[in-house]
Amino acid sequence: MTNATKKPGGWSAVRQQLATWEEAALLALVKDLYEAAGVNRDLIHARCKAGECGGERVWANQDGTISTSLRPGRHVEVEPLLFQNMDGDGMLAFREGSHGRITNLFSDSWPYAYERVWWYQTPSFHMGLLGVTALLFLSAFLAGLVRSLRHRPPSEGAVSRMGRGAWALAGLVGALNLLFVAALFITAGGTPEGGIGESTYGVPPVQVALLTIPVLTAALAAVMLVLTASAWRRRWWSVFGRIHYSLVTLAALAFVWFADYWNLLGFRF
Repeated sequence: MTNATKKPGGWSAVRQQLATWEEAALLALVKDLYEAAGVNRDLIHARCKAGECGGERVWANQDGTISTSLRPGRHVEVEPLLFQNMDGDGMLAFREGSHGRITNLFSDSWPYAYERVWWYQTPSFHMGLLGVTALLFLSAFLAGLVRSLRHRPPSEGAVSRMGRGAWALAGLVGALNLLFVAALFITAGGTPEGGIGESTYGVPPVQVALLTIPVLTAALAAVMLVLTASAWRRRWWSVFGRIHYSLVTLAALAFVWFADYWNLLGFRF
């Protein structure tokens, strides 16, 4: 058997090379720090089960190092796009895309690859979207409830009945989506990232039942889109009423995108 010989040196030797860097290399470091600062998430997010993915942040420090939420400490660049933890062992590596934009983050301590995301893929955007849609769904539910309880004159025409039915449908979609979000937060730990998780015995039946709601409301959202066009063409309600209904329809469609993004549209487990 051939004995392997350990090569001399180590990360301490690499650190010493930083003192010999030329100005061009230091300028490249600044560029890499700028490009690396951003929001990252798991590369496998688009194909994993809901709830298996999380996000990490990377930011540049004033002393020319970078820090991440992935691990504590500061990291200094030892080679292009390769950063070492100054407070201990550990390396971070970045991948640059064809257009010079940082696309991926890799760590030697975690078996994951992280992908840099756009603004509409960040958790803050999704939480904001969820909050706005929830308010519109609540307003639709209240509007539909009020219109359903309002006294109906005997001479109510077909157009008026269609308008009342449109708001009843909007209220139903709003109520179902609010129920889904509330139940998901309760059963998944309070964040969309919690998602639908597998236990030792598989996905809990209550979570399987929850997944039927986005499928149903997605189909009803398509109906609402048709009713929105009819409302503007036939001048149902006031202008404010039509704008309100249009916003609720947009919220219902946005919720379909939200559920699909988090793998909550259908049974993806």
